[in-house]
Amino acid sequence: MPGGQEVYGEDIMGQRVGEGMTAPSFDIQRVAPELMRTAAGRAELKNLIDAQKLLQPETISIKEGEILYSVPTTVGGAYKPIVSGGEKPTPFTGDMANAALFLYKTNNPTKIFNQFGQAGLDAVGKKAEAMAQANRPITNITNPVTVNTQKGFSENFTDTITGNIKAGRSALSALGTVKNMQTLLDEGIRTGFGQETMLQFGRAGQFFDPEFKIKGLAGQEAFQSFSTGVILPQVKQLGVNPTDTDLKFISTGSPSLSKTPEGNKLMLATLELKLNREKDLARFTNEFLGANTDLVTKNPVQAYTKFNNAFDQYTQTSPLYGPAADGLRQRFNALGTQAQGSPAARGAAERGGLISPRTPR
Repeated sequence: MPGGQEVYGEDIMGQRVGEGMTAPSFDIQRVAPELMRTAAGRAELKNLIDAQKLLQPETISIKEGEILYSVPTTVGGAYKPIVSGGEKPTPFTGDMANAALFLYKTNNPTKIFNQFGQAGLDAVGKKAEAMAQANRPITNITNPVTVNTQKGFSENFTDTITGNIKAGRSALSALGTVKNMQTLLDEGIRTGFGQETMLQFGRAGQFFDPEFKIKGLAGQEAFQSFSTGVILPQVKQLGVNPTDTDLKFISTGSPSLSKTPEGNKLMLATLELKLNREKDLARFTNEFLGANTDLVTKNPVQAYTKFNNAFDQYTQTSPLYGPAADGLRQRFNALGTQAQGSPAARGAAERGGLISPRTPR
């Protein structure tokens, strides 16, 4: 330069910039409004912005599981990893996944940790262990004979209690019919078994036998048809069940009892006692089940044994057994006495085992 002086220029801010010197930094936002007024200013503003971008470091976002590599600067050079985005979290699986979903409705360990910390992950581990323990198969080494014995007693016990409860339900409806038959029998004895009374007898008989018909008969003949067609078949079943074996004497003497109104009244009273026993036994059975639920479920052998012992005690103390059966025997025996040696009544008493047969002369 002439005179050895340096030539200076001026930057857009009016500051002198020497050749070879770096312009000081400045605020583009402050001068931008002035430059935007002209086309040349706008072009200069763009250049300044682009230059400033080149001077600023570039920010690169890397996702989880990604790796940033450098481009080789020589031919055949290798790509070198610069930075990684961290290991991508693996979702829980199996019992851990089930436990996490149960506790937090997600199987993402990162989400659980961010919200609940290490305590959340520990809770998932404990829950998973509990689930695995619950699903672990249990091997029982049990004597097959013992298993079969329990099964057999369980089936017998189930049959017994089911039979008792079913019989009790049937007895509830049958009792009303038997009581009605007793009333009709008293009415028939008083009025002579008129047509209206026998019509009612027919309706009552159809409760036990839907095919029973009494139409066309009247008086004693109609009553006899009812007695042999309805009452007698029911009495013949006495002694079949263990709960009414003590009433079998009525069944044995029933052919003769069915020939008289008093004998039929005795048979109906016996049927009423049988039905009351069945109804009350169903109550007893239900109460036993309610008081021994765990034992019935876990050990049928002990449950069945306990039930049988309780049943024996029940029949020994209930007035529906010993006292009631004794009362029927007295009535049965009295029929023979009242008949003053009637062959029919005496034959019934002999077959019932209440008196000794006559010795032929």
